Amino acid sequence: MPKWLKTVLQVAPVLLVLVPGIPPILVPLIVKGIAEAQAIKGASGADKKRHVLTLVEDAVTAVNAVKPGTIPDPAAVLVASGLGIDTTIATVNLIHALPGHVAVPE
Repeated sequence: MPKWLKTVLQVAPVLLVLVPGIPPILVPLIVKGIAEAQAIKGASGADKKRHVLTLVEDAVTAVNAVKPGTIPDPAAVLVASGLGIDTTIATVNLIHALPGHVAVPE
């Protein structure tokens, strides 16, 4: 597993739970979606983000189909999730740009 992805798997859950508007139950899905999106060959950053947001949108739709009103404002969740994705990617890139960056332990 690439070092960058290892860092995502460690950092993303911590960051995403701090973003207002992201239901905690969606955090593992977003983390998995980011990892999945990284494997899409030739995809742009925007395409990868769109992939993750589609997963989030589908999950919100499914949750609300089972129990209507559980997530009262799906659009706000998508906006918050987009910000969380951007924050996660920027943070991981920053960590990897630091001088003396050490590989994430196994």
